[in-house]
Amino acid sequence: MRKSKIQQLLDIAKRRGVKVHFVKYLGNFLGQYDYKTHTIDIERRSCKREMLYILSHELGHAQYRHGEGDYDGDDVWDSILSEEIAAWNYAGRLARKFGFFNTCFIRDRNRSLSVKMQILNALRSADELH
Repeated sequence: MRKSKIQQLLDIAKRRGVKVHFVKYLGNFLGQYDYKTHTIDIERRSCKREMLYILSHELGHAQYRHGEGDYDGDDVWDSILSEEIAAWNYAGRLARKFGFFNTCFIRDRNRSLSVKMQILNALRSADELH
């Protein structure tokens, strides 16, 4: 029997020692990676397609060990944005490998990056005012 795409991604996480939890509520996020506990949390309210995208993206953060660096200094927002782009690029490679890279993936990735860029630019502007 062939494994589902989500199960294949969960297997990757398991092989890398990353625990995945499906949780009720994460606030403003649909998924997050915690480098201290090597855990990915994904909101259960996400649809199957979103779960694939979120899990593949968060696996990118785990793969590159994001969150372990020093985020002090003037380039903190650039560092965070660079990590987000790297995680989405990794997600794209997984999406191609497992056959869920499509126009919806591209649209959702671009929307996510656009929103994060807007937030980071607003935070950067607020920092510059102080």
